[in-house]
Amino acid sequence: MNLKGLAQKAVNFFRPNRIIGPETNPQQGCALIGTGGASVPELIKKDEAFDYNVQYVYVCVNKNAMVVAASRLKLYAMNTRGRPVKRPHRVVPPTEARYIMSKAADARVIGGVELIELFDHPFLDLMRRPYEDGTYQTLMANTQTGQELQGDNLWVTEFDRVLGVPKTIRSVPINRVKIKLNKNGTIQHYLIKIDGEEAKVQPYACLHFKMPPSYDYFGTSPLTAASVSAKLFNNTLVYETALAENGAVPATIVKYTGGVLDGETISQVESDWNSVLRGLRKTGRVKVMDQMFEVDQLSLAPKDLQFLAGRKMLREDICAIFGVPVSFMTSETNLASAKAAVETYNLFAIEPRLTTLQQAINTKINEWYPVAGGQLFCTLENQATLKDEAIRHNLVFTAFSQGLIDRSEGRHLLNLGE
Repeated sequence: MNLKGLAQKAVNFFRPNRIIGPETNPQQGCALIGTGGASVPELIKKDEAFDYNVQYVYVCVNKNAMVVAASRLKLYAMNTRGRPVKRPHRVVPPTEARYIMSKAADARVIGGVELIELFDHPFLDLMRRPYEDGTYQTLMANTQTGQELQGDNLWVTEFDRVLGVPKTIRSVPINRVKIKLNKNGTIQHYLIKIDGEEAKVQPYACLHFKMPPSYDYFGTSPLTAASVSAKLFNNTLVYETALAENGAVPATIVKYTGGVLDGETISQVESDWNSVLRGLRKTGRVKVMDQMFEVDQLSLAPKDLQFLAGRKMLREDICAIFGVPVSFMTSETNLASAKAAVETYNLFAIEPRLTTLQQAINTKINEWYPVAGGQLFCTLENQATLKDEAIRHNLVFTAFSQGLIDRSEGRHLLNLGE
């Protein structure tokens, strides 16, 4: 297509009042890298994604969401050195500040500015109770679950009419959301369907989390990449359930070789054999019979066993795509492997997710609280980091109690200043 054709296509796409949803996203058919732009035949639609949140998909999604929800939220501000701060806070020592600012997307470290951690702020109050009967953990868990299964999640904010700051935040699954565009492709407003009715919400009141890779207006979930494995795994579960419920083959067949038995006699023989040999407590009993009976022990056909063995391979595919080590699903691992798996999991799965969340929040936080002058930002601390921090503190306390270090050295190691 030439440049003129591309330009015309863009004009058609960005026509006024166009409404797009997760399933009409222009790049939705290119969700998997390497498809050459072709549609993915096994793509799981966003509105059916929660139907696949079973078995190993559920284990991976729930584990990622729970670890993210266990992260600790901290709020910081860049303050002019010497300027009084009325809210409870602490001045972050330079060595610790450099580490914290390295995690922030917008690092405004200039001369005469110091980093402070705020312990009391409307944003912290909001996150502790984002909505009625809601908690920080439920909000973050629902947000991350939506991203794992659908690639997106939307925070819808209700503002205080007097103060002009957010008073509630609700997590909305993306399959309930459509976007109305302006002519230039920017978002005019979000259309959110709740209780069968659509409500218009302006962009300033929404925070759209998108799981990378994200194209145009929506993200890509790990479940999308795992769609083939997830569907095959679900089919395996259905097949295995049918085997268990239907008893696809009986465990034992007793043949009578002396002729033909009538229905009543067959029932009597079955009852006789069952009463003697069926049941766990009857294992190992002896049954005496004459030469008119032959007994055959049956088992699943090789193709059935091979089909069920495929569960292990599918499990590994699903775990790899969600970033969860397979060793989390089994006890067949030693301590060294388990520790290495935890470190790898936190480094390659949890830290990127926390970074995605905190940077998205930081794009909105100064809009929500303009009085701060654009100096606010938050961080999400991995619980594994917190565990390491506690161990380090204990080591410092032990060294001080044993006289290995003095008070000033201990305060320096704990980043408490001189």
